[in-house]
Amino acid sequence: PLVFVFHGGTGNGRSAQVMSGFNEVADQNGFIVVYPNGTGRLSDEIILTWNGGECCGYAQQANVDDVGFVRAIVAELQSQTNIDPKRIYATGMSNGGILSHRLACEASDIIAAIAPVAGTLNFAECDPSEPVAVIEFHGTSDSHLPYEGGVGAESLVGVDFASVSDSIKFWTSINRCTST
Repeated sequence: PLVFVFHGGTGNGRSAQVMSGFNEVADQNGFIVVYPNGTGRLSDEIILTWNGGECCGYAQQANVDDVGFVRAIVAELQSQTNIDPKRIYATGMSNGGILSHRLACEASDIIAAIAPVAGTLNFAECDPSEPVAVIEFHGTSDSHLPYEGGVGAESLVGVDFASVSDSIKFWTSINRCTST
């Protein structure tokens, strides 16, 4: 199995590695974990973002093809090691969670499941070709990307985010699940 862990906006792959602790879990459970870096205006590894569609920062403004980037990583890894194509997963914090949703929308042919953390579905053109399992983690006191949606009191980007409820309702419907 392969797990992508996407950093939040202004983070980087190293910060995602430290925050998530996935290396130890991957070693114990026999999977590959990847912590890619997003894109930024500067040449160093600070203030990096992902293009989640309607958010965030430089990657969204420059229309960076992060879905293509993930596909390229998968292809490269498949050429180097034995990746189970039915067990490729994505998670991420905030902007990284938003990218996870976008991958489920645009790359459902390779992404089996997503586990966004503090990131909702903010991609209006979501039409996955296959069902994608989703588990959403989100605190009700989030002041950057509010649980109920809208612009957070401490928002860094001023985006009117979708609510957790709306995101889950979308995936429940598109995956043809019952509400329970």
